[in-house]
Amino acid sequence: MLGVSLSTFAQKRIIDLINGTVPAMSPAENNPDVLQYREHMEYMRRMHEMSGGRSYTVGSSPKISTLPTGSELSRGINDMVSSPTEVHCPADDRNADLLSAEEHMEEGVQCDIEEGQKYSTKVYRGIKYLIPEGMSFQTYLASCIDLEESDTPENEEKDLTSNEFSFYSNSANVSKMISTLRKNVSMCLSEKNKYICKKSPPLNRKNQTKPTGYCLRYVKLGVKDGGFTDSYPSGIAASKSGTEWKKLGFRNLLENDKYKSMTPYTAPKGAILVYSGGKYGHVEVKASDKEFISDYIGEKPIYDELGLPRKLIGIYVR
Repeated sequence: MLGVSLSTFAQKRIIDLINGTVPAMSPAENNPDVLQYREHMEYMRRMHEMSGGRSYTVGSSPKISTLPTGSELSRGINDMVSSPTEVHCPADDRNADLLSAEEHMEEGVQCDIEEGQKYSTKVYRGIKYLIPEGMSFQTYLASCIDLEESDTPENEEKDLTSNEFSFYSNSANVSKMISTLRKNVSMCLSEKNKYICKKSPPLNRKNQTKPTGYCLRYVKLGVKDGGFTDSYPSGIAASKSGTEWKKLGFRNLLENDKYKSMTPYTAPKGAILVYSGGKYGHVEVKASDKEFISDYIGEKPIYDELGLPRKLIGIYVR
């Protein structure tokens, strides 16, 4: 379930709404969002009743000082935004009513909903919500609850990282480097790796998903064609290539405390990823979120793509 917490202001606001002690709306408040907010508070009253709290009637509600929290509140939020579905809700038996309502909430179904009301779908943290037409999911949440920091969408760190290094990632140099890597990944670039080349014309071709053992050569050619250097970079071991990248003006983000937890998955586009492990290590370039290129192309970093024991030791950008 979605973990939520109420700010002091939001909690007081909701309690006032439930108790019916909210002052008349000011002109600034007289807008669709605030009106929708008040409508949702009517749902909150009903949710509190179904969850075992006091019974409420509009206009004569008993005063309260606390609100439902945890899974109880989460179920209520799900209830407030569930889809309009034809559901029979028993009216005679109170226990049957409660059990039925709880079951419907778990399934994303809501009873007593306005007929014909339209909804948009939003899936957040594995839970499907249907939001009343005209209100965004963000507006709804901002109106009622404060998300805990731990509930920040998982891709936000990636987005922030991408924005921070967008100048580098979107540069002409990175674009040319990636273009060369994509072109060369199906080419045999060394006499020593002809064993992996196709035996029929064109003879200089290979399967782009098969590594050759010459990852550094492919990355060096990409760096050169990208215009990061005028000459072919030196060095023979991928695991030690960081020294050469620094000479060309690159910096290792893992040496900065701010980025020490960065991974190939959260690294910016165009980053040169250096690994230790094996005799010479490995080096590859992150061309996109699902594209890691060196002498072969994979959808994941080498340790996940090939299952090899490689350790990330450098994320280089310029």
